[in-house]
Amino acid sequence: MYRREQALAGSTDPFERILLKTFLILAVLLLSMWSVVAFAEELPTNDEQTARRSAVALNYCRSSFYRIRNAPTNQVMLEEQEKILNNLDLSGIADEEVIKLYGSVLDEINDTSLAQTEEKVVRSQFTRSIAERLTHSVLSVATEMAELDYVTAARIGADSWWDVRSAQIIKDQELFRVEKTRVSELMAKSTNFLDTFWRLTRKRNIPDRWLLRNDDLDRLNVALREPDAEVRLRLLNRMEPFMECYPPYLYHVARTQQSLGKLVEAHDTFSRLAEIGTGHFRRDEMLASSWVNMAAIREALKRDDAVEAAQQALRHATDSWPINLTAAGVLLRGGEIAEAEDAVLRNLDAELEESQSKVALVSVLSEEGDPEKIAAALQDQSVVSRLPAPVLVKCAAAMRGQKLSPVAAHRLRSSVYGFFDLNRGRDDFVLVADHSWNLQNAMFAVQDEQGTSPYARPLLKQSDEYTAVEFRKDSDAELRMPKRLLITIKFPSGRQVKVTLREQEPVNENRTLAGWVGRTIGNRELRRPAPRTAPFWLAAIHADSSMIAFGPVEDEGEADPPKISAVEEEAELAKRE
Repeated sequence: MYRREQALAGSTDPFERILLKTFLILAVLLLSMWSVVAFAEELPTNDEQTARRSAVALNYCRSSFYRIRNAPTNQVMLEEQEKILNNLDLSGIADEEVIKLYGSVLDEINDTSLAQTEEKVVRSQFTRSIAERLTHSVLSVATEMAELDYVTAARIGADSWWDVRSAQIIKDQELFRVEKTRVSELMAKSTNFLDTFWRLTRKRNIPDRWLLRNDDLDRLNVALREPDAEVRLRLLNRMEPFMECYPPYLYHVARTQQSLGKLVEAHDTFSRLAEIGTGHFRRDEMLASSWVNMAAIREALKRDDAVEAAQQALRHATDSWPINLTAAGVLLRGGEIAEAEDAVLRNLDAELEESQSKVALVSVLSEEGDPEKIAAALQDQSVVSRLPAPVLVKCAAAMRGQKLSPVAAHRLRSSVYGFFDLNRGRDDFVLVADHSWNLQNAMFAVQDEQGTSPYARPLLKQSDEYTAVEFRKDSDAELRMPKRLLITIKFPSGRQVKVTLREQEPVNENRTLAGWVGRTIGNRELRRPAPRTAPFWLAAIHADSSMIAFGPVEDEGEADPPKISAVEEEAELAKRE
């Protein structure tokens, strides 16, 4: 063999030299092709991304067709037409076959609607023809009998079921024709779906496990009806090998994880959804919901990119009020006040959930600090009644030099009061507030008129109507009861509010908060605990370098319009009181 190669190398025969060169060239080409294939296996290319996008588009077509077949109602067809088919991002579809599939879904919507209309027409014609025949028969018989034409009346006779049987047969034939046409067209579309799926799968090298089947969608519907979130998540996880290219599946998995408190896993699933679901629709509410939930999770995990996720959510949808309000909250807490206000105004401009949106707008205005806008917003009693108390306090603090509206003043006063619980020994002080104060995770400090704090760690109790905070006296505390208490409330955000409560016996207790918030009739307690002593009413609130001072309780149970002053004027105001 070695001698043969030496002979070829030193050969002067032209044919042998050409053969040797050809062999060397083929060897080099084979080595090059092998290296290219190995490199392609190591590094992902755009081919896989394109294949995934095509698989997602095919699965959207399949799910639309599936839903129309299983629930051919007007609402379902309108949703599929408006939310899916008329909302396509055409620049993101690379395959002509996908466009044809979406077109066939539109045809199915049209054919289903026409078939339903034609079926109604056939049934209506049958009912009308029978009614006309019976009416004509009755009138004819009545006329002939009235004219005593017994021969003609006997000839006309009376109709029975056998007389209308022919019309029934015609109706059944027409309905069968409608159903036959509908089934034939449906089978033709199914065949077209199968053919297009096969050709596009071969063209894009799409793995079969990426594509949905009707039984996959059936199992998904069964899993989503499971009320137990833990069981539902297990069912969904078992379906993942055949659902990885179907964004709605990922959305339901992420929402279930989120409801179970698995925030990191939910965020990762939402991220996968955003990766494969972007670019299919012009307005994508599911994608927007995914981004806004990621924003909320990032905020809870104290990440710095929560605002960016909220901004992404608003780019994908404009007419979903929960998304707008949630994004507005994240933007507001992130310091993007102008964007938060715009997100809330999206709802108000389109008349979407106006009651909650108006409350959210006041929350934004409280951070913005515009006194004129705040004063105008606090004139609406329906808005003020729904405002959380801390937001209302922040609004009042921002209105320096202006009087708080009577509606807002009464709302603040009626939201909190206190009393001493007289025991056989130490007398505990009880602070009663409605749930809008959000005192569950707050911290408290109490000072009496002498500036001392004779109370131990408070005990918090929740009920359906109120939150009660019981401040127990230390064992060595004096037995006297002060006339004024200063309670400092520190919220989880770090913001502090100081509430001054002052003892005062109202003239007409039945018309005031202490009169209606709690009574004991027999052994039944009504709503809130009744004061054991004269109630301690709200006298002043200190927040954001401002003080909101309240006048005495009137007979009508409402406060005078509170006076708002800077902290440096507090001493002078106290003298006037």
